[in-house]
Amino acid sequence: MRNVIVNEFGRPEPSPRLVDAITAYMEQIDLLPNPKLKSDGQLSDAAEPAARRGEVPFNRSFPQMGDQSCASCHHPSALFVDHLQHYIGTGGAFKTQTLLNADFTAPYFHDGRYATFGQVVEYFDGYYKLGLTVADKSDLVAYLQAVGDGEQPFENNTPERELDELLVFSRPLERAIAEQAGLVIQLRRVQSAAQAGRYQEAMAALKTFRSQADAARPLFLAALPVSLYDPALAAQHQALVAELTPPVTQPVPLATAGSHANP
Repeated sequence: MRNVIVNEFGRPEPSPRLVDAITAYMEQIDLLPNPKLKSDGQLSDAAEPAARRGEVPFNRSFPQMGDQSCASCHHPSALFVDHLQHYIGTGGAFKTQTLLNADFTAPYFHDGRYATFGQVVEYFDGYYKLGLTVADKSDLVAYLQAVGDGEQPFENNTPERELDELLVFSRPLERAIAEQAGLVIQLRRVQSAAQAGRYQEAMAALKTFRSQADAARPLFLAALPVSLYDPALAAQHQALVAELTPPVTQPVPLATAGSHANP
């Protein structure tokens, strides 16, 4: 991930925390299951006859391509990639992309120049002068569509799913409140005294809050580095957070307007 950001995109050095976050996000991404393919990348009985016919030119070696085939780069048994870069007449060497779930990732090529599989097939046929027939091209497109298919490309937006997403997004808020519990409690004291009309007490509580906030600033800065994969760094973060969240021995009352309860 760092290599892509710094070397390929030419962007500034990312923080370790950002790299961890993007890595964690990417690890949640998975390919959609495709009943038209077997585990070895071969077509299953669920594939249409046209796709089966298209599998033949996909695996055929062409002299115009140095006796290689489409499958030479898009290995069916290796998730349809070879993890190499190739020159295919598009202005440079580019990494082979997987064909799995490609039905949902248009447009195609590194610069998105082609919107359909048909356009991609026409390009290769013309560039390498393969001499594919109209039937060959149609069947090859059917094969690519079969390989690129997948179940449930979209999830239904049900009330239960919306609630799950809300719970996920609420976790950072929960953590932020927990990490600053001491300061939040002091602000509640300011609020309680002000609502009760005890303004001198509220000003004193506010002054205490500012002092606590200034004192906590170095701890917040020290606790900022956190990693999902570095146990020592994670433990250090948690220890510093614990200093920011002293145990509360008594509940802080939520005062309402006109209340004279002591905070």
